[in-house]
Amino acid sequence: MTRRRLITALVVVALAIALGAGWFISTRAARTTVATATATTQTLDVVVTAQGTMAAGSASTVTAPTSGVLQSVAVTDGQQVEQGQLLGTMDAQPLDQALAQAEAQYAAARAMATGTDRLNRARDAATHSAQLAVDIARANRDKAELKAPAAGTVQFASLSLAPGLPPLFTTAAGSSVTAGMALFTVVSPDALRFDAAVDEADIAGVQVGQTATVTLDAFPGRPFTGLVEALRPAAVTTSTGGVAFTTVIKLDAGDARLLTGMTGDADIATESIADALVVPVQAVVADGASRHVWKIDNGVAHKVAVEVGPSTDTLTQVTSGLAAGDVVATTNLTALAEGGAVDA
Repeated sequence: MTRRRLITALVVVALAIALGAGWFISTRAARTTVATATATTQTLDVVVTAQGTMAAGSASTVTAPTSGVLQSVAVTDGQQVEQGQLLGTMDAQPLDQALAQAEAQYAAARAMATGTDRLNRARDAATHSAQLAVDIARANRDKAELKAPAAGTVQFASLSLAPGLPPLFTTAAGSSVTAGMALFTVVSPDALRFDAAVDEADIAGVQVGQTATVTLDAFPGRPFTGLVEALRPAAVTTSTGGVAFTTVIKLDAGDARLLTGMTGDADIATESIADALVVPVQAVVADGASRHVWKIDNGVAHKVAVEVGPSTDTLTQVTSGLAAGDVVATTNLTALAEGGAVDA
C-alpha cells in the first residue's frame, strides 16, 4: 500500500471513529435521567394532620365573693386538688365588718318593730330587708375561704389586654380583686380535650368516632390516643389566614398531667383502603383538573392519564390508568417528553 493510500485509510478510520463517538455522545445527551418507582398494591391509611391546643371541655371557676384583697393562696398553679380543698382565703376583716354592720341594722329594725305599731308594713319590710342583708353578709363571710368545687387540676387566673402582652392580673396573695373576678379554675382530668384546627379542604373526611393520635410539644416522643368527639360547625381563621374547623378529640391521658393551653399536632385516621394501587405522590402531575404520570417502558417515557383517590404525605392511590408493577418516573418530570429516552 502506497503512503498516500495509507494516509487516506487512516483519515477514513479517524472520521468514522469521530462520527461514531459524536453519535454516541449526542444519543446519551438526549436521554433524561430520572428516578423511578413501581406501582404497588397495599393498604393505604389516610390521615389528616392538624395543629391544636389542649382545652377544658368543662371546668369550674372560683370567683371572688366580694371586692377586697386575696389574703393568701394555698395551692400552686397546676396542682392536683381534691373537692373541698382550700385554694385561698380572702381578707376577712372587711367581711367581718360588713356582717357586724348588717347584724346591727337588723337588731335596730327588730327594735323598731316591737314598738306600739307592730303591724306597720314599712317596718316589717325594713326588718325583712335587714335580715336579708345579714344573710348575704354571713354568706360572704363564709365564702372567705375559697375551696375547690371539684377534684382536678387548679389553674390560676391571668388577665391581659391581648395575647403576648404582660398580664394585668394574676392570682397571687395580696392582689386586690373585685366581686365576681375569676381567681381559680379547676379542670377535671376527664374533661380535657384537644381542639384541632382541621383545614377546610380536609374536614369533609373527618367524622365523629374516628381514631386520632395526638403528639404534644410538652411530651415529645409520647403520643396520646383518642377519639373524635365533636365537630364544631363554626369556621375559625388560622394564623396564616386560612379557614379551619375545630375538631374536638377526647384523649386517653394515662398518668400524664395534661394542662389547658398545651399545643401539639393531631393525626386523625379518616380512611383505610385495602388493596389500593399506590405510587409516590411526586409521580403524579396535576394538569388543570386532570392528572398524569410518566410511565417508563423499556427506557422510553410515556405520558399516561390517571385518576387518583386519597393521598397521604407520601403515597397517592391510583384508581385507573396504571396496573401493579408499572414503573413511573418520580424526578425530572418537567424534562420528559412523549417517547423520550430515559436513564433510570
